Parts: sequence; C-alpha cells; structure tokens
Amino acid sequence: MTPLILTTSDQNTAEVREMLTAASPAEETAGFTVGQPHEIPGLVSGHIEAGADEVIFSFAFADTAGIAAVGEALGLSRK
Repeated sequence: MTPLILTTSDQNTAEVREMLTAASPAEETAGFTVGQPHEIPGLVSGHIEAGADEVIFSFAFADTAGIAAVGEALGLSRK
C-alpha cells in the first residue's frame, strides 16, 4: 500500500518531496506517491507494467474532491 499525497502544482510537488526527503531516509519514503491528480496514473504505471493487478493507496488526508480527481485521472467514474 503506497501512501498518496496529492499536490496542487509542480512547485507544491517539489516542496512535498523536499519535505519528505528532509524528514526521513530515502528507503522510508521511496514508496510514496506524490503528485497532482492527473500525474497519478503515470506514477503507478510501473506497478501495473510489472504485473500488479491493482494498486492500493493509503490516502489519509483525502477529501471527496481529491478522491474524485484521482478516480477521474485513473479513468474511474461513478455509474
């Protein structure tokens, strides 16, 4: 399960990654998925290409807008 941190811009993504790097050793944060909603599919594509059937996120600070944005970026929608 990868922790997912949504960001709002390229600058915000860089700031969050810098914060993670400063706070913990690289091996502890290497599995974090950090980016804007539209970037998430590209960030997890390696897992799918490596044979994963699904990717499960830990999305602790998610709100409904964030969840919906990631779902839309992954091509998921409510029916």
